[in-house]
Order: sequence, then structure tokens, then C-alpha cells
Amino acid sequence: SDVYKRQFPHYLKDKRAKKLMEQLLSKIPEARLGGSYASLKNHPWFEKFDCDLLLDKELSAPYMPQKEKMIQEADILKMNQLAQPITQVIQNDIKIDKNLAKAANTKNVDWDKDF
Repeated sequence: SDVYKRQFPHYLKDKRAKKLMEQLLSKIPEARLGGSYASLKNHPWFEKFDCDLLLDKELSAPYMPQKEKMIQEADILKMNQLAQPITQVIQNDIKIDKNLAKAANTKNVDWDKDF
């Protein structure tokens, strides 16, 4: 069992859901899944859920946003084309930090003399 007791919101009344969350948040992998995937699938919280339909991608989403509020594929492609590789972003940030540090050090060398 984990070191501390988790607290759930007051409106969460379902004891099976709480037990499942506790189990899924366990630091011990074997306890996290109840020992196996089959054990997890057979948990009472999933009794009305068809895992096979999920794995076969045959379930409908319980909620779908309005189409005009969804990001379209063309927008995603455009964002990908405009984006810089993360390594380049990091290198730019490092250069900026070095420049700021250099500027700070040369502006007022005796800033702490009165401390």
C-alpha cells in the first residue's frame, strides 16, 4: 500500500471507482493492474464496459465536440510546418539565457556591495 491516503472529492461517492483509482495509482505495477490485464478488465467498475469493442475501435465516443470547434487536419499540418524542432527551440532559449546573464553581469557588477 502507498505511504499516504489519497483524498477524493466529496461528490465522488462510488466506492468501486475509488478502489479502482487507488489500484491504478499504486506504485507497485503488479498491484496497479490487479496482477494482469484480465484482472483489470474484470474489475466490477468495468462490468458494463466492453473492452473488446474498445480494442477493436468499434466504440463510439461518449462526447463529440461540434465539428466547427474541432481542429481540422489542414490546421494541424500548417502548425507542423510552422513549428521549429524542439532541439532548435532549446538551443535558442539557451542563447537567450546566456545573453541575459552576460548583460546582467556587465551592467552592474557591484549590485550587492551594500548587503
